[in-house]
Amino acid sequence: MNPTAPFRYTPEVTDHAPNAKPDSSPAGKLSYEQLQAAYDALDLDAHRQNQEIQELTGCLQDERRSRTQLEEALRDSESHTRAIFGNSPDAIFIEDMEGTVLDANPEACRLHGCQRHDLVGKNVLDLVPASSYEQVKHDFPRLVSGEVDTYEGMSRRSDGEDIPIEIRARKIDLGGRQALLLHVRDISARLESEKALRRSEEQLRQSQKMEALGRLAGGVAHDFNNVLTSILGFSNLILEQIAAHDPIREDIEEIIRAGERAADLTRQLLAFGRKQTVRMRIIDLNDVVQDCEKLLRRTLGEDVQLVTKLSDTQATINGDPGQLEQVITNLSINARDAMEQGGRLTLSTYATSVPAEHAALHPEGRPGAYVVLSVRDNGVGMSDDIRQHVFEPFFTTKQPTKGTGLGLSTVYGIVQQSEACIDLRSSEGRGTEFLIYFPAPDASEASPAIAVERLEIPRGSETILVVEDEATVLYLTVRLLESLGYQVLEAANAHGALELARARDEAIDLVISDVVMPGLNGPEMIGKMREFRHDFRVLFMTGFTEDNLVDPDSPTAPPAVILKPFTRTALAVQVRTVLDQSVPG
Repeated sequence: MNPTAPFRYTPEVTDHAPNAKPDSSPAGKLSYEQLQAAYDALDLDAHRQNQEIQELTGCLQDERRSRTQLEEALRDSESHTRAIFGNSPDAIFIEDMEGTVLDANPEACRLHGCQRHDLVGKNVLDLVPASSYEQVKHDFPRLVSGEVDTYEGMSRRSDGEDIPIEIRARKIDLGGRQALLLHVRDISARLESEKALRRSEEQLRQSQKMEALGRLAGGVAHDFNNVLTSILGFSNLILEQIAAHDPIREDIEEIIRAGERAADLTRQLLAFGRKQTVRMRIIDLNDVVQDCEKLLRRTLGEDVQLVTKLSDTQATINGDPGQLEQVITNLSINARDAMEQGGRLTLSTYATSVPAEHAALHPEGRPGAYVVLSVRDNGVGMSDDIRQHVFEPFFTTKQPTKGTGLGLSTVYGIVQQSEACIDLRSSEGRGTEFLIYFPAPDASEASPAIAVERLEIPRGSETILVVEDEATVLYLTVRLLESLGYQVLEAANAHGALELARARDEAIDLVISDVVMPGLNGPEMIGKMREFRHDFRVLFMTGFTEDNLVDPDSPTAPPAVILKPFTRTALAVQVRTVLDQSVPG
């Protein structure tokens, strides 16, 4: 029987009376209709109960499914949380509000060089160096209170090493009680990067300051050289016309000596400003040091021991021998002055290779092969403040009568112009060492021929065009050339020279031009002049090398240059040298 099927009462029917209805119930008994109604009511109630049971069963099944899903989600969440906790690149600590470690992730263990059980139960104050104890003790409550959410300090590893760290903190609920979640990061690399950046910024500021000073020094020296050219030139012209026994001759000679001393100062200013004309060629640095050694032994004095330690192999560099001798001399004299009671001066050369990470510490540094010149003394050394200013022009710690403050600034300028870089190592009481790094040249580079100096003043009769915007220099140059027998044309500026050259049908054998002039400069003027005539050679006059004097893409040799201030002899030799060359095609 189906228990859920509705029950219905069926009265008994006899065979002899199939259609007969039952008799009325006797007294005290239920009638047929009453019994049938009772059975119908019971059937309806059972059906309702069955429906309620089915609905309750469905709810229970839904609740079971929801609970299963929640349990799975909770397990996934716990798994994700544990994965994040275990694999975080930051060290993570969970601490109570008193700073006791409740849990720590693997990165926290790695950071401190220990196991988890070595950290759990320790207080935050147990993990800091003794030198930071009081500071952390004072600052930790600020993290707890939320006054700060980021803190930088020091932590100590189990091996005793101190490491700089950054802590970020936030409060969390942990089983109904408050706790702290700390993210701790080792910031050693960041601090080192910031330190390197500050060092680079300081080097850049120093480089910019030196560049500005160099431009100023170069500009002053250029203008002053024009004045000195006139002073020295006219003084020599006067001297040639005065008899040897004339009393005024001694006065003129004193003027010339003063002018030459002033010219030396301008050369040092130009060297500092990297405006000095140089003649670079392949040389052996060992030869330059050996040439200086003889002079230095006489200059330094008996109380200074001079030692040379030269490279066993050829120390080949690209440089100007005269300027390098000036560098060695200036550094050696500076070292002598730092050893008032005598001492030891060592000149060394050696080859080295500079890696990229070291080259990056110097603004002009480049990775690669270098030849190093070292000048080291055991004198009084320098303080940090002096080292910051030592290459600045006119900065000196010597008495006013013992130095101009241009020696080291000259060295700086020559080194920069030679495409080298200089490093200074010094501390008070421990001596000083200057290290100059010269880039090693390619093996394919060759040394140019060295011109032989003339012993006599050469003369000539060719036609020379002189272009100079400084009136006294123009007048002097014309006078000197005419005294040497040349036919001289003159122009006070580039436009006048172009008009003269265009109007002249006769030959112009040589054009002598100043480099820096208003309007068109010397090289620009020569370029325009060659557009309509090609019968001349060129000699430039300058106090310093302009960037546009030499075209690095030009296949021709660099132009001839004579430096201001110049003497009659120097001008005569240089003019004759250029005139004896073939005219450019």
